[in-house]
Order: sequence, then C-alpha cells, then structure tokens
Amino acid sequence: MSEQPQGRIKIGCAHHAYLSWLGDITKEFQKVYSKIEIELIHDYSSNLLKSVENHEIDACIISKREGDHKWIPLYKDKLVAWVSENHKLAKKNSISIEQLKKEPFIATHVGEDTDYARIFKKYHIVPNTRLATKDVFVTYTMVEAGLGISVEHSLTAKV
Repeated sequence: MSEQPQGRIKIGCAHHAYLSWLGDITKEFQKVYSKIEIELIHDYSSNLLKSVENHEIDACIISKREGDHKWIPLYKDKLVAWVSENHKLAKKNSISIEQLKKEPFIATHVGEDTDYARIFKKYHIVPNTRLATKDVFVTYTMVEAGLGISVEHSLTAKV
C-alpha cells in the first residue's frame, strides 16, 4: 500500500460568492488527501493571477484575464446593478449603463482592476461616484440605506 501524498496547496479566490463552492470542494478533497494542507487566499483577480504566474499560489478562481493561461470556465457570471428596494429604478427590469452616469454611484475597490471598472472603461462610462469602499458588503449596506446604486457580479449580489 502506497503512502498518502503530503504537501501544501495554495488556492486563491477573488469573489466571496465562490468561497462556499471552494469550501465544499476542499472538504471532499481532504477526505481523500488528508495529509495535504490547503491555504485559501482571498484577493483581487489580477493580484491572484500574478501570484500564479510567480508560482506563489497553485491555482485561483478569478474573473478571466488576458494572457496565455489555462482557463477552466466554472460559471458565466454577469454584472448586475444594485439598487435599494425603495429606489425609483427598483421596479425596472433593467438599467442602462448610461444611467450609471446620472445616479449617485457607490464604488467598490476604486482604482483596482475590477470587472465593472473594465466595463466602464470599455464603454467610456464615468459614474457619478458619491461613495467608495473596499468591501462589497459595505457597498451593499450603503445601497440598502438608499445612498446610491452600484454594480456587482450576480452571484455576489445574491449573497
């Protein structure tokens, strides 16, 4: 009988919504490979990709980035607008990207290479930013308080 593999794996994850998936996968993996230590790291997609390229982590779950990388699509998530229940736009089925120029906007991770920043750049959108935060849950709280609208991945918006 061969000895069980040992070692350490570092896995990065950029989105809170995927952490529960990673938890379930880790639990099943450790049933089979109990001697392998797993370190989970939460960071921005671009930072995690650099960590993979620099061999600092072994794999990551991130939004797709350009480059010659092996990608395994897990889920096609879309960006959605966050509005409070009492907001005038809450009853609409969709919000135009142009609307983000007008409404008070709550920005998350300002200055970082986020998916919504990429979309804004692609469509030359300069949002009417009134508040900024580095935490998506703080953004959600500010939106719910009626202080503005924001943009987030649909899975994160459901958390």
